[in-house]
Formats: sequence, C-alpha cells, structure tokens
Amino acid sequence: GTQGTRNPSGARLPWSAMCAFHPRLHSPCIEVLDHGREAVKRSDDGKCILVGNGYLEPDHSGNVGFAVRIKTVRNGSRGGLILGVTSQPLEECQIIPETLRQLSPSWFVDFEGTFWNSTTLQKSYPSELTTDDLVQLNVSPGGELSIGINGRLCIRHRLL
Repeated sequence: GTQGTRNPSGARLPWSAMCAFHPRLHSPCIEVLDHGREAVKRSDDGKCILVGNGYLEPDHSGNVGFAVRIKTVRNGSRGGLILGVTSQPLEECQIIPETLRQLSPSWFVDFEGTFWNSTTLQKSYPSELTTDDLVQLNVSPGGELSIGINGRLCIRHRLL
C-alpha cells in the first residue's frame, strides 16, 4: 500500500495494511531483519514486544489475521510466544510499551494457555511450538479470536 491508504471503514489513514514487522516498534531484545519480514529474539533481557507495520486488512469474509513461521526454538528460554491484536491506532504507538497491557484495548494469547482481554486472564490449554511450525492468528467479524498451528485450531476465545 501507499501512504494515505483507506482502511475498511473508508477512513483515510497515514499508514497501509500490515505486510511486515515495524522497523522501530520493537523491544531492544528483538532484531528486525529482511525488511521487516523476519524477527529474531537476541536475548532474554526483559519483555520482547514486536509490532506490525500497519493495520490488518480484512479478507473477503471480513476476517483479519496474520501468520508467523517459527524458524528456531530456544530450549530453556524464559517466556514464549504471545500473539495478539489491538485496535489502538499505530500512530498512538510511537514507543514500545513496557507491557502488553498498556496497549488498550488489546487481546493476547500465549502458548502456556493464558488469554488476556485488556483486563482479565483466562486459562485455555497449552501448546508446544517447534521449528517450522506455522502459527496463524485470526479474528472473525463476530469477534472470535482463534489461533491455529499448521492448520489445526488450537485456541479460540470470544473478544467481547
């Protein structure tokens, strides 16, 4: 997309649809490579947060989402992968927050089975990620967030 793209509601936005990770909006422990198409966790120092470079564009059914491929897994590393979405506009995210809860409203799922919806935590069920797994996050027009691994549905939560 180009600057000034319209989002699905028709409003003119200063950014375009997400196609990579944002080059600046990430924690110091993250390195963004290959023009934003790859990110590497370089250390276990602090929280590692990574933001996309635009809004999620709806498909023909109104679903929005993204996918990430796991290239390597660190055994014994603290923490793990957390995927999520926020409706907070990108222009309001000029610095990376200390915690994901500072992105509000937001919805996140980790792979130890915890779901956050800006205010509450709910336990789901855990999933182990391995090298070459494709992890997909999808949000339906009806407000359901789902996460699949290699095409298999693993986690599903209502956002509202």
